[in-house]
Amino acid sequence: MKSERLDSDLPASRRLLYVLAGIGLAAGAPLGLLVLRALVAGNRLTLAWVEHEFVADPVLYLYQGLATAAVFGAAAFVLGRFEEHLERLSAQDPLTELMNRRSFSHLVDAEIARAVRYHKPLSFLLIDVDDFKHINDSYGHTAGDTALRGIADCLRASCRSSDTPARYGGDEFAVLLTDTNLEDAERFAERLLSLMRRATPYAPGVKPPTLSIGIAALQDTDPAEARQLVRRADGALYAAKCEGRDRVSVAAPPRVAPSSISRSA
Repeated sequence: MKSERLDSDLPASRRLLYVLAGIGLAAGAPLGLLVLRALVAGNRLTLAWVEHEFVADPVLYLYQGLATAAVFGAAAFVLGRFEEHLERLSAQDPLTELMNRRSFSHLVDAEIARAVRYHKPLSFLLIDVDDFKHINDSYGHTAGDTALRGIADCLRASCRSSDTPARYGGDEFAVLLTDTNLEDAERFAERLLSLMRRATPYAPGVKPPTLSIGIAALQDTDPAEARQLVRRADGALYAAKCEGRDRVSVAAPPRVAPSSISRSA
């Protein structure tokens, strides 16, 4: 899924730069030794003297250069991997291991811009866990955490590689479905509800919670409408709650302003 590889390309390229920089710095190690020898011997560091020293003991300088390059390269690789790990943690919710809201919001903005630019369909699902407070109050926060992890697993099992699930905050989740129209998004949501209804209990006597889902789709490429996508999904979620929960509600298409009609005419 996109959430699992969101930041993988940038740290990988940065890690390569670290390695190359380390190797480049290590190339100066033989020169440093030559400078030290010149200072100790009281000789001038001329090109002829450097060439004479290198020819006199080439194995020493080659060994020093290769050994230092290996050390710097390994250190740079480890540093890059550590930075990659930190970036992944900063973008991930620690409990569910889904993308967190901050990183997800950045992704949504980018995908909306892409959909508007290339006239691609895009759908946004906002998901709320029904009666989640009852689970915490009746069975404890451990059971609540287990339930949230189970919902995250259902989301991962339902999503394609191009889809992005996220923990939106508390007992709310969200899914961004790229290149997906409203009808396909609704089918996705219904499958998710069905999967949750058949889920294994997360603790003895704890019935898996149901979900309420609000869906909004990018109906046209008007940037003003695109900015309302998340807000319309939130309104649809509220409708699903009011209508009895454990259901999907679809946001009505936005009204097209007269100015938009005249532009498209």
